[in-house]
Amino acid sequence: MMLRKASDSFTGSRRRYNPLWKHVYSSFLNLVVEPDVGEESTLYVERRQELGVDPSDISNYIRHSRRMAFLLVAPTGLGKTTFLRHVLAGQLATEEWWLVWVNVLGEVDEADERPPIHQVKELIRRKLENLITNRPRDLVDWYDFSLSRLGLCDGKTGVLLAEWRKNGTLSTQDQVGLAEMFERANVRVLDYTRAQCAFIRGRFRRIPGVIIDNVDHLATNQIHEILKYADLLARGAESPGAPTDDHAGVVVGLRPVSLSSPHTAARRALRGELRPPIIADVLERRLKDFLDNFRGRVGRGTFVSDASGSQIELREVLGEGFEDKPADVVIREILVQLTRATTNDSTRYRMSVIDLVHKLANCNTRLSLLATANYVASGHLNWKDLLDALAGRQNIRDVLTPRRTLKAILLGVNAIYDTRNSWLCNLFNDVVRDRIGVIVRLRVLMAIEHGDAESGMPIREVVVGLESLFDYPGSRIERTCSNLRELGLIEERKPEYYTLTPGGLLYLRTMLVDFEYLQHVLIDACVPPNHLVPCTHDEEAAHTRFERVLQFGRWIWEIEVDELSRAFLRGQEALYLRFFGEDLVSASIGLALQQVMKIMPRTDRAEGTWPALREQLSGLLREATFKGVEQAARLRAKEARSRPIDAPASD
Repeated sequence: MMLRKASDSFTGSRRRYNPLWKHVYSSFLNLVVEPDVGEESTLYVERRQELGVDPSDISNYIRHSRRMAFLLVAPTGLGKTTFLRHVLAGQLATEEWWLVWVNVLGEVDEADERPPIHQVKELIRRKLENLITNRPRDLVDWYDFSLSRLGLCDGKTGVLLAEWRKNGTLSTQDQVGLAEMFERANVRVLDYTRAQCAFIRGRFRRIPGVIIDNVDHLATNQIHEILKYADLLARGAESPGAPTDDHAGVVVGLRPVSLSSPHTAARRALRGELRPPIIADVLERRLKDFLDNFRGRVGRGTFVSDASGSQIELREVLGEGFEDKPADVVIREILVQLTRATTNDSTRYRMSVIDLVHKLANCNTRLSLLATANYVASGHLNWKDLLDALAGRQNIRDVLTPRRTLKAILLGVNAIYDTRNSWLCNLFNDVVRDRIGVIVRLRVLMAIEHGDAESGMPIREVVVGLESLFDYPGSRIERTCSNLRELGLIEERKPEYYTLTPGGLLYLRTMLVDFEYLQHVLIDACVPPNHLVPCTHDEEAAHTRFERVLQFGRWIWEIEVDELSRAFLRGQEALYLRFFGEDLVSASIGLALQQVMKIMPRTDRAEGTWPALREQLSGLLREATFKGVEQAARLRAKEARSRPIDAPASD
């Protein structure tokens, strides 16, 4: 069976900007997605949605030397690095602490033949040594301390050290000889680093600390090696009679998924969950910083063309008080007002636009800022109407209608027509063009949703169950689970047991019945030619978009009938109901169409097409009940018993 996408025939414009943003958008975008805001930056927002780890937790941990590592855990994009830098960047070398920072992502060389853990150990050792040997007198004291501590001191080294201390100098050859002694002695890096920690505590009266950040791009076994080393370094030597001053405070920043496999060191460590920031605060701070940096360069005149091409005087839009203001001030105020609209609680989801985006993106701060910047800059939103609403001349709910809101988000600069560049997940496409790819994500999400809310659903049970029910390849299901985890739609409740995230629940329960979402993501969903409604323009007629969703819903109904018939053939009705209950995807799609049917004809001139579409929808709604699907599935199973059971199509 040949599968195609509506976007295969798309030839229209994929980019559309608000005219106010054309000359500043790239710079603004670079700012709002900046991953590292640096020390004490005005861009950092400490206020968060709920209680979790806060700056004092990190500083108190290092100060009190708990002899166990501290794991700062948060999903990708939530701001672990930004948080740590805000807390610690100004204190890398203070009267109280000496901290070193290892950025695994930027400093571990993939081309290096040594394993990443060996590189991390060496980076920590070298950075601590740079602190210790900053002055010549510190260097000779370090050699004296470390040689004795590690049991390497002999008569020759004692003479050399005495000469160095007496004369204040030592020949290069003798210094090299001392350094080579460590190499010949084959001192373990851990023992050497512990000696460094003891020296920092004794010689400088400082608390040694190590920050290991961005470990998540490594393989799981390498992450566990780093956690093991962090544990050993934080604990110090523990044998009877061992020193008690050779431990360090060690903070490791990583994602929850990196702790998915049981590990002794991870279980011993302290663990702090970083909570999401108040995303509106983050956007407000970053916009202010952008406008401050571009002061005098934001405005280039106050006449702008609207969607019809007419020239509009922006001072008149703002009204009283801006008659004599310079262009830069006028443009600045309008950009502030447009951005502020994203934090206005005006969507049918009972949250602001930016909060909706934040939740859908599973609280990924960077992704939410990117999507919101696209939203604000999108020419698909009538910016003049929005300004009138903010000025009280219109009701903002009449401007930010649910359909307009979601459309502006979906059709920002990263058009939904290219799935790889879209921030919003397409539930109906797992990048493989076959029938399984259209439904497998939803099947996994539905199975996990029907699992135990407290303990979660075992992933292995999902894999075995879908293999048994529908002949889905196990490797395909595992890949889908991994993908959903990376997208932030599922999360691990305990090792190998998963539940839906808030974003996952929103996708499954809300986005699945949102017509505006459906008609856009289906442009990139694969369907057979007889169910395909091609996309030819990004401003299609309402009946074309309606027909696309309707045709897709009909095909999903056929898939659900086929899959339930397979469960009947194998006597696995109980397993099917346990995984999915009586929930039907086709019924959800029919509900979405029913909700918009009443208003669609008023937005479309081609009213003659609606009677036929209304009749087709009525047929889908009659059949897309569990009883209707069950009857059709039993009939199909009965017919199939006289012939071999075919595997699902995979072409």
